[in-house]
This record gives sequence, structure tokens and C-alpha cells, in this order.
Amino acid sequence: TILLMGVDGREKNDAGDFNDPNQADVDVLLVLDPMEKKISMISVSRDTMCQIDIVDAAGTITGTAKGQLELSYAYGDGADLSCQLTKNAVSRVFYGLPISAYGSIYMDGIADLVDEVGGVTVTALETFDSFTQGQTVTLNRSNTESYVRYRDHSTAEGNNQRMERQKQVLLGMAKGLLSKVRRSPASILNIYRAVQRNVTTDLNTASMVYLARIAAGMQLNDDVIKVQGESVLGTGEHAEFNVDETALYELILSVFYEPIDG
Repeated sequence: TILLMGVDGREKNDAGDFNDPNQADVDVLLVLDPMEKKISMISVSRDTMCQIDIVDAAGTITGTAKGQLELSYAYGDGADLSCQLTKNAVSRVFYGLPISAYGSIYMDGIADLVDEVGGVTVTALETFDSFTQGQTVTLNRSNTESYVRYRDHSTAEGNNQRMERQKQVLLGMAKGLLSKVRRSPASILNIYRAVQRNVTTDLNTASMVYLARIAAGMQLNDDVIKVQGESVLGTGEHAEFNVDETALYELILSVFYEPIDG
């Protein structure tokens, strides 16, 4: 299980910069199941209300508080500490689920990644900016950011609508990456080098190639599983997403557990 984060900043700052906080707009658990030979992606709303770590000016965790998941990244350094804090928060949401690794990417890195897979073709879900609902468009580095970041702030459902568009792009990029690593697992290194400037991960290059080789023999789930819940406007008209605990429990059982016969 690998936590993937899309950060709302354009470029990654140097590690240790606590003065320019960014937030994790996208939080996705990538699940590789070698027994079933399948890859699943589970999307967690950035507005999810959960226990997040609080840190002091030295980056030491001093306690926890309830807040939106996206803020966990902002309490860190924009690099490894931010990733670790977000990983801790997501693990708590999933009842302490172990998360094996993490990777975050900033917007310029996403633009580079879209180019690396040859673009991502989607059917626009809404009309905004240069996009028309129902129109088929190929996203590239010039228009991807607009498509994945636009949000209607007048409704609590604005982020949920944005997550549906992000899901399209995630699936498109995942399919493009899988196509490349199936031809050559080592190609993951060239892809990584193209985006490395704006990526933070605790995976080394040997692990990347190993995981790419395993993933090449798996089937990608054709949908992104979404953690269910309810969005409301909270204090200050900020959106808050409250997880449906029953639905989450059933999701965890279906993805991570095997039923015992009898």
C-alpha cells in the first residue's frame, strides 16, 4: 500500500521550509495485491475530518487535533515530514492500516508526468474555463492543472466534483504508466527522472523497478474506489467531509481481507 499525494503548489521548495505551507489536494492509496494480481486505487477526500499531527517549529510532533486531511501536509516541511504527517493521518482514517511507502508530486511534476505518458484523454464532466461538458479533450502540460484544480466554492460538493475529474486523470496516467512498464519495467527510472525535481518519496530506485516489475503483471481496476461520506459547510464556510464509517469498514474488508469459508 503506497500513499500518493498531489500537492497544490507549483514547485517543491527545499526541505525544511515551514514558511510556505502547501496542502495535499489529492490523497490516493495505491494497493498492489500480488495474490489476486490486481491494482486498486482508493481516493480519500482532502476535506476528510480526521486526527492530524501537530508539530512545533522544529518539526517535532507535539500532539494531534481534529482537522481536514489536507492540512496535515501543510504542518510539515513540504517534503518528507509533510508526507509522513499525511501518511499518519490517512492510516488513522483506515483504522491503523500500515502504509508501506509514500510519494508526493507538485503541479509542475504532474504536468511532466502527463507529457511522459503521451497525454491523457478525458470526456469533460463540467463546463468551465476552456472545457465543455461532454467534450472529449486530450490533456497535456498546458491544460491539465486547470482541469484537476478547478473547484466550485459555492457548494460543499465542489471538491467531490473535482475528485471525479481527478479520478479520470489518475486512471489515464496509471494506464499510460502501466503500458510503459509492461514493455520495460526499467522505464520507470526514466519517468522518475523526468519528474524527480517535484517529487518526494521514500522509495529508492531499486524498489521502484521491483514494484514496476510486479505491477506489470497485474490488472488495473478500471475505477478509483472512493471513500464514502457526507460533505457539509463547516466553520468559516469551509467544506468538511465526514466519513461513512460503515461503508469504510466494508471497503477495507473487500480490499484488504479474504473471507474465511465456513
